[in-house]
Amino acid sequence: MLAVTDLHSVLCCNLLVAAAICRPDRAIFAATSYVANALGRKFVEPPVLDLGETLADSTPLSPLIFVLSAGVDPTQILRKLALERSMGSKFFTVALGQGQVRPLASPIRT
Repeated sequence: MLAVTDLHSVLCCNLLVAAAICRPDRAIFAATSYVANALGRKFVEPPVLDLGETLADSTPLSPLIFVLSAGVDPTQILRKLALERSMGSKFFTVALGQGQVRPLASPIRT
């Protein structure tokens, strides 16, 4: 016989499957809610990035390169960090698109 907690887990998994079948648009929300309730919010929330710590881990041979998703723009935070470290004149941004290979390659070589 199943314990109450096991029965609850089975029921929750069945609800997730039902949500995925009946409402695919709500499946991710349902899965996120399940993980948050079962394991805790820290498993569904992204960690806060400490740029100072990240910079300390970088070297001239392993620079920081940011690949961003839509809606994310850390430019102001990076510019502030560069100014705090007296590196404002070395800070530059490049939007990678067609024709950006040469503008990007030049500062990397120097």
